[in-house]
Amino acid sequence: MLLLNGLAAWWDIRSRTIPNLLVVAGAGVALAWRLLADGSLLDSSIGLGAGLALGLGLFALGVLGAGDGKLIAANGAFLGWTQLGPALLAMGVAGGVLALVTAMYRGRLGKALSGAGYAILYLVTLGRLGALPAQPGPDERPGLPYGVAIAAGALATWFWRYL
Repeated sequence: MLLLNGLAAWWDIRSRTIPNLLVVAGAGVALAWRLLADGSLLDSSIGLGAGLALGLGLFALGVLGAGDGKLIAANGAFLGWTQLGPALLAMGVAGGVLALVTAMYRGRLGKALSGAGYAILYLVTLGRLGALPAQPGPDERPGLPYGVAIAAGALATWFWRYL
């Protein structure tokens, strides 16, 4: 789990991609490990499926990259269905911290907070007030290596569970 997430975060920082081979191998190792360690192949398989469905759904909505979605699935296989919910919450918190740190580093904290406020207002009022942030164009580099947040949230959940 540590190796999968460490490599995925490193790769995402360097290239803004997470290789398919890495997440597929990680998911396979997770299923085998869970079967041998505690016999909970069903919990692990449901975690993999639920993580894949959620991750690819978020990819289809343009929220995450495809590699990010598949990394959620591989972590779901390691953590299992029972720990996927807490991991997703931890991933969201880590993503928020990553976004704030990135905005501060780029000198755009005020603009980022303002945009987030408008987006929340838009969602709460069902589109009557506020606005969603503009999506980047196809030639623009993605703003955040979200694999870092996914890795941090999954590892935090993993260590919380086993310590």
